[in-house]
Amino acid sequence: MDQEARPLRIEEEEMGGALTPAEEKAIKEALTGGVASCPRCGARLRTTPISPRPDTAYVRKRALLECDGCGLRAALDTG
Repeated sequence: MDQEARPLRIEEEEMGGALTPAEEKAIKEALTGGVASCPRCGARLRTTPISPRPDTAYVRKRALLECDGCGLRAALDTG
């Protein structure tokens, strides 16, 4: 399974588990416009960049997405 199709893990078990590929795609598309809404409750997502680790040979551009409305938390590749 390639990385694009793999669902993300969510820290909040009550949120129904991992993001679906459709939810992940919707968030990525919204982030290109600058602001993303939660695919589950519609609230604005707080986006925090995740700095790459210095001990890895590859660099991935990632962000932590958090929803204050429903508690959704997910790390997403953004670039």
